[in-house]
Formats: sequence, C-alpha cells, structure tokens
Amino acid sequence: MTFRQLVGNALNPARDELAVFAHRIMAPIPRSDQRRWGETYLRGLLLGEGRRSARRIADGAAVPDAVQSLQQFVNQSPWDWTPVRHEITRYVRNRLDARAWLIRDIYITKRGNRSIGVARRYVPSAGRILNCQHGLGLFLSDTQVSVPVDWQLGPVVANPGQPRAARRAV
Repeated sequence: MTFRQLVGNALNPARDELAVFAHRIMAPIPRSDQRRWGETYLRGLLLGEGRRSARRIADGAAVPDAVQSLQQFVNQSPWDWTPVRHEITRYVRNRLDARAWLIRDIYITKRGNRSIGVARRYVPSAGRILNCQHGLGLFLSDTQVSVPVDWQLGPVVANPGQPRAARRAV
C-alpha cells in the first residue's frame, strides 16, 4: 500500500464529515447544480495539494474531469456568497467559545502580476515591500484559535515607494 493510499484511507471519516459540512455551508445557494459545484470546490480546496488551481482543486475533490465546471462556478456562476459566509459564521459560533471578533490585514504573496489586486506594497510582518494581494479578514477567536468567517481583497493602491509607472489605478 502506498503512502497516498494509506493517508487516503485514514481520511475516510474526515471525508464523511467534510461532506456533511460542505452540504450545510452550501445550503443557502438556491440552485442544486451550484450547491453541488460549491461542495466539490470546497472539498477540492481542503483535500487538494499544492497551489490551488482549478485542475488541482478538481483532483483534490476526486473529480478530475470537472476543471471547466469548477472554473465556471467560481468565475461566472451568479450566486450570492453572503448567505454562505453567514452559514460559516453560524457553524463556527456553534463550535467555538468565541471571545472576540478580530479584523486583520491579510497579505498573500504572489509571483508576477496576473492575479487580481496584485501590487508591490510594504508588508509589516515581513518588514519589506513584497509583490502581493492585500485583503481584510474578519475572524472569530477564542483563547486558542482564530477562524476566518468573512474576508475581502482590498483595493489596489499606489505604494508611495513605487515608481510612477508601476502604480495601478484604484
């Protein structure tokens, strides 16, 4: 038995719990096909390996021929994410002895500039300017754990240290 098979077998109970979780979280989406792709997307995000491309998400969800359908779900399918995020918040609040709400800056380092919102900006935790996306996250926290329940990429802003040609419009 390979390591991958061993790990896969060990994850079977977790996969069942993940299916229940995904079904609950995606329940607010009105169309059944969108709920199904939402559950597949979530499963692929959590079980996939490496960078999260559509192909790797599809492989992680064990639906390798679903790349185009997942891309359409993420990029073109018109569904309101607000009720899904509210369901995530309810789920976390029922399982966490939340003591505080936290709002934190999030920096996602990137190579190149082909992702939305990528710019060179000063990242305080790194102590230097990095090529990254900037966002804000809302977290529910207890004394041990902080769990993201809402998030948003921030606007691209000019970094005062950048040459004028490298700046992007807001």
